[in-house]
Amino acid sequence: METNDELSETLDEDFDDMKWFDKQFYEAISPRLKMFLREYYGDNMDKLEPQTYLDIDTTIKEDLGNVANCFSEVFYHYGIIKDNEALEHSLKHFVRDNRVFQWPVTKDWFDRDFNYDDDEDTFLEDSSPFDLTEDQRKAKEIVEIADSILDNTRNFAHFMKTGYQYLNKEVHLFLEQEAIFDLYNLSDEGFIALQNRINTIVTVALENLYPLE
Repeated sequence: METNDELSETLDEDFDDMKWFDKQFYEAISPRLKMFLREYYGDNMDKLEPQTYLDIDTTIKEDLGNVANCFSEVFYHYGIIKDNEALEHSLKHFVRDNRVFQWPVTKDWFDRDFNYDDDEDTFLEDSSPFDLTEDQRKAKEIVEIADSILDNTRNFAHFMKTGYQYLNKEVHLFLEQEAIFDLYNLSDEGFIALQNRINTIVTVALENLYPLE
């Protein structure tokens, strides 16, 4: 049975591990996220206000700088080896092989096809308001608003999907380098839970960065 001093020392070590993991994750993924923004927005990234650059840095730090708990909870609850002594023994004698991890493929709202074929009558859209009745003008306004909403949704979905595909791979690579033993000890259900955590971290970060204004 652990004494209070031993328990306190264990908690301190766990906290230090958390801080180390958060720092490593942020330093690894933050540049990749900024690179994605640069590639996606191109020259527009050079036209932002100085405060916007500061806001981007702050947002990325907040979203990527405190994720250790998200992963450690999954590794703890879904670890195959439950006994602490057996876990320590396995970690001490761990040797990495050439295993290729099959990460779960999940679907999100931005994976839908937003490029609908519009075979409907475009009379209202093509007509001048001066050629329409009052009811037709109101209907035309509704159609234009709906089209604008769809365009905005389509643009947002494209940003999210592109960013997700880019960052999801980067997070996988990071975990395969920095948490490799935990991945070897993770159950199939654990990989699904882990991927769900990754999805949340990545999508929240992207949502908070769109649009750049």
